[in-house]
Amino acid sequence: WFTHFDMTVKEYPEFAEYLLFGDDNGTYLSHIMTMRPDMHQVVALDRKPPGVDDNLIRDGLVITIPSLPGEPFRLDGEMADPLQENEYTFEYVGKYGKKMKSTLHVAGDQAKIWTDFKELNAEHNHDDEEKTDDDKSGGQASLTSLGNILDSNTKKYLSKSKNMYDMVKSGFDPQAPVQPGDIVSLKGHADVRLKVDKVLPDQQAVLLKARDGSASGIAKYSDVILVSPGDFVIPIELTD
Repeated sequence: WFTHFDMTVKEYPEFAEYLLFGDDNGTYLSHIMTMRPDMHQVVALDRKPPGVDDNLIRDGLVITIPSLPGEPFRLDGEMADPLQENEYTFEYVGKYGKKMKSTLHVAGDQAKIWTDFKELNAEHNHDDEEKTDDDKSGGQASLTSLGNILDSNTKKYLSKSKNMYDMVKSGFDPQAPVQPGDIVSLKGHADVRLKVDKVLPDQQAVLLKARDGSASGIAKYSDVILVSPGDFVIPIELTD
């Protein structure tokens, strides 16, 4: 379940919104981000909320927590974790569109898998970013070391793709985990930072480039992880 910032949104929701999801191995919350400044948070619940249909949880269910405001929570003027308590009542739309309520339990700070206030809100000028050691080496070395997950033979993909798109050529794949302009890492390589140049929906792949533009490669949708959204905007004619 993924969505980019809608850059036309100018107001936060009235109450905090989270995505409730999971399976037999666990139930989780992921904070739904609205606009900058905002926060990203993933939390493990200590048990499945009572009364919530398992199918809804498996598919991913948007919930609201009326006791928490939709705008960023702050302590002493600084953004902070809004989940200060261990138990919250939440609301959601259940089967047949019926408005429902349940209770979630968070087993302390150890349940907070991920909370970030910085990367999400950073202004990324990709032409003038602070460079990592891999960037300073020209980018080629870092991409070469990713041969098991990043294919440098980009021509064989680009020549076959019939509906690829980028920041100039219009297009949109709602199934793509990332979009043009996003900064991403790769599974098993959390320290790597690459920029999405093109999305190839018919091949379930993306063209990635080193941030200095010196090298590129193709990665499958399943291997990319969003680090920071770029400036991609869904074309209006494709939003219906």
